[in-house]
Formats: sequence, structure tokens, C-alpha cells
Amino acid sequence: MTSNSLIIKLVDKRHLHQFLKVGELHFGTTVQYQEIENSGKNCGIGDRLEGDYDPIIKTTGILKRTVNFPKKLHFFRPANIFCTTQLRPGIETNEFIKPEVIKGLYESLMSDTNYPKQIVLFKDYNVIHSRIVNKLQTIFVESGSEHMEGPVIYSNVRAIDAELLGQKLNPREPRMKSAVSTINLVKDRKFEIEKEYRYVLFPSEGMKQRLQKHHNNIYIGNLEDQAVLIDSVDELQSSIQITFGYQ
Repeated sequence: MTSNSLIIKLVDKRHLHQFLKVGELHFGTTVQYQEIENSGKNCGIGDRLEGDYDPIIKTTGILKRTVNFPKKLHFFRPANIFCTTQLRPGIETNEFIKPEVIKGLYESLMSDTNYPKQIVLFKDYNVIHSRIVNKLQTIFVESGSEHMEGPVIYSNVRAIDAELLGQKLNPREPRMKSAVSTINLVKDRKFEIEKEYRYVLFPSEGMKQRLQKHHNNIYIGNLEDQAVLIDSVDELQSSIQITFGYQ
């Protein structure tokens, strides 16, 4: 997590009290996000390719022209995901955040009209980040459930970028094996306005059952002292002006 990142989280207003009071974080499943778009609902929230690793298959040999080999194979490792919007000075923002970028971000965040939403900024997101990582590490120790986190890569060649990321994060693992996991940090470029930072949990069977009992939520403690509530695009604009100082 970049220490000077600005983090935005969109919270269902029906769950805002729980989010602030006990740090209730919803780790939605990749299957849920696939179904949202597949069912014809908002494609800014859903993604039919969520977590789907589909490397291109190249065939050689004497049977290449006589056997109907698939051009692609699909691999999928179920996961639970909690995401935020991350703005990094000099990366997502360049030297400053242009008004049209903020407007586009706001419209993207608020595009799903199926439920009321609250935009939340954080004063020091490293506090939140540390709690989430510590919680996921505790879950790993207790249940063996693996986890990973990082900024989402937006790509027109998802499988390739998942493989490259996999080799970077897990250089000792076979390329395709690692990519089945890292694909959860790679999305189609059409979602680029979301600028996600993700926490990905791969629950064991026992942990999956525990999560389901809690509606796929985990708890990291009271967040009220870190939260700033944003109610309009103008308020968002005035809250996230980032400029660089020069000596």
C-alpha cells in the first residue's frame, strides 16, 4: 500500500452503521460478481470475467489440423474480494486530479442505483490497511486460507498480465498455476475508472462456511475516527485535490 495513497470506499447506506461501528467489511465472492453482469444488471459492479483465467492455447504436431483443439481454456479459483478505490499521486492522478476525472470516478461509483450508497474517505488508510492484513493473516493461521492484495491491473490481455504478475509475486511457482490466483488482481480495461485496490481471500472449506454464516463479512474494529463521509461530487472534488510541492 502506497503510504500517500488516497482511498475511497463505497458503502451501502443500509450497512454504514456496522461499517463504522465494528469495521464490517463485505468480501463478496467472485461468483457473485460474475452473476451480477450475467444477469443483465450493472456491469460497473459486476464482471462476468471476474477471476476467470483464460490463457490462449497454442497447438503443434501432426494432429493440429485434424483435431478440434480448444483455442482457450478457462481456469477459476473461487475467491472472496474486498475492494477500495485507490488514487496514487503521480500514478493515477499525475500532478493533480482533473475535475473530469473526479466526475467520471463519482459517476462510476454511483452508477448502480439498486441501493443507496455512501462515499467514505479515510484520513490515514494505512491504519485500515494494517488491520485488514492482520485479520487476513489471522484467518490464514487459523484455517489455512490464503490471501493476496494489491492494486488492480487493467488490461486488454488479462491472462498475460496475470501470468506476469504471478511470476513477480510467486517466481518459484509454474506460470499458469500462479496466474489462476493473480487473475483476481487483473481486470478488463473497461473497468479502469474504478482504480481498485483489492484484498483477495481464498477460503478453505471450513472458512467458506464461517464466512457464509456472517454473510461474507469480516470485522476489523471501529472505523469512526478514520472515516470522512462524502455526499456530493463537489464535496469529493474539494476533498481530494492533490498537488506536488517543489523545493
